Amino acid sequence: MDRRTPQSRFQRGIAFALPVLYLFHLLEERYVGTGFPNWLNTHMGADLSLNDFIAINAVAFSLVGIITMLFLLKRIPLTPVLVIVTVLTINGVIHISTSLWTASYSPGTITGSLCYLPLGWVTWQKVIPGVSAGVVRLAILGGVLIHVLVILLALNI
Repeated sequence: MDRRTPQSRFQRGIAFALPVLYLFHLLEERYVGTGFPNWLNTHMGADLSLNDFIAINAVAFSLVGIITMLFLLKRIPLTPVLVIVTVLTINGVIHISTSLWTASYSPGTITGSLCYLPLGWVTWQKVIPGVSAGVVRLAILGGVLIHVLVILLALNI
């Protein structure tokens, strides 16, 4: 008999989706339009090389994969998964916002809109009622801080 609750099945599904959606997002950022590094350099005055973009995302993708595996193996709690969901949701909002602000297509906007925002909305709708306020605060704070660090790194590398 399967003793897993629908909530835990949902949580595992979210965790499993993280590296898959991130990979789709990276492929869009790399291969659609002029590519995200070129777009960032043109519209935000950055100097992000393709190699630096790949290095940043290789580290981040590895961390997402490790966190996903550890969660699925029940070695870590839900909180790091929620932090990643927050980072991805913020990323989706930023892609949409900067596309509107610059009146241009920011590579990553499609997956940010169609994958990251629904992922964030559904996750927070289903998860918030079942976790403590402390976990919610930590997930939001962690997600915001990580995204700020990534932005600063990308703009100043």
